[in-house]
Amino acid sequence: KAALAALMKQSGESRADAEAELKALKAYVGASTESTKAHAAQELASLKNETKEHTAAEIAALKELLAGSSETQKQHAARELAALKEYVGASSEGQKEHAAQELAELKELMAGTSADAKAHAAQEFEKQMSALKSEVAGHHEALISSRTNEVVSLQEQMNEIKVLMANLTNSVGQGLMKLNGNIDQCKDDIAQVYNASDGAASEMKVGIAAVAAKQEAATASMKSECAGMLKTVQSAIDQQEIGTRLMKQELKNIEEETVASMQAQQVQLHRDMSDSMAKQQMVLRQDISKWSNSVVKQQHVVTELMKAQQKELHQDMMGALAKQQQALHQDLTEELAHQQEEVAKSMVEQQEYMHEQFTEHAAKQHEDVSLSIKNQETMAKSITDRLDYIQWVKDGEVPQASN
Repeated sequence: KAALAALMKQSGESRADAEAELKALKAYVGASTESTKAHAAQELASLKNETKEHTAAEIAALKELLAGSSETQKQHAARELAALKEYVGASSEGQKEHAAQELAELKELMAGTSADAKAHAAQEFEKQMSALKSEVAGHHEALISSRTNEVVSLQEQMNEIKVLMANLTNSVGQGLMKLNGNIDQCKDDIAQVYNASDGAASEMKVGIAAVAAKQEAATASMKSECAGMLKTVQSAIDQQEIGTRLMKQELKNIEEETVASMQAQQVQLHRDMSDSMAKQQMVLRQDISKWSNSVVKQQHVVTELMKAQQKELHQDMMGALAKQQQALHQDLTEELAHQQEEVAKSMVEQQEYMHEQFTEHAAKQHEDVSLSIKNQETMAKSITDRLDYIQWVKDGEVPQASN
């Protein structure tokens, strides 16, 4: 039985090993297929990502180029426009300031001229009046006497003063006329400045229009260049998509061929393993049949041996049991006699001890009873004496105490 169990165990282990190898082979085939698929998917994803990144980078570069060129042109046009405005503003402001400065100088000159003339006339008039007053005061009498001559001289002087005032008025009028001429000249200059400003503004507008036309032409050229570059990029993307499709088809063909090859290998391996397992099972069955016959023979021999051993063992056990029972009976008899003797001795000693205890207890109890009787007699006597004394006291016959 042990050999058969070992043989069955060995066959089970070999079968388990074969199943484990089959599972490992299936796992290897599945893992290789999955790794092939994962590698192909990874390559395809990396190609797509590289294509998208390259296309996005080229488009971003084109956008940056367009934005940079348009921003540069806009900044250049804005700088030119600001420079023209500053030039025109500076020219008009300078001309306006120059004209205003000349007008202020003319006004100051006219005001200074009229003020000087008036002051000079007043000074001359005061001098002449002071001279006349001094002459009148110094030569009052002579003046009175020569009144007619002095009046004539005064009239002449007054005429001279009038002539002087007329000359002064003429000079002031000429100065005003000259000032008006200068003012008209300033107005003409201001008009020329305004005309020049209008011309500069028109030229600036023409320049701005030319700049806008140049910018539009540059933008159109940039758009055409960008369109050409976009077409190039699109063609590259199309070519890359065609290459991606071809690669997908090749990967699919490779995957199909790999799967077919692996399936064929798996079928062949399964057939080989089935044939090997069938051969091993046939050999194992033959061995098991041989071992079974030998095991049956060995079982018969073992059974006979076990019967003989059982008979001998039964006889030995019966003899040993009889001897053990006889020895045990003798031991029990001796032990029982000894125990009976010990119990008898113990009972005699116990009875003697109990008798002594009872005797002592009875004697003690008798003594206690006798003492109690004596105490009761003494108490009765004392009670009687007390009652007699009480009666004597009541009767007034108290006996005298004897010496």
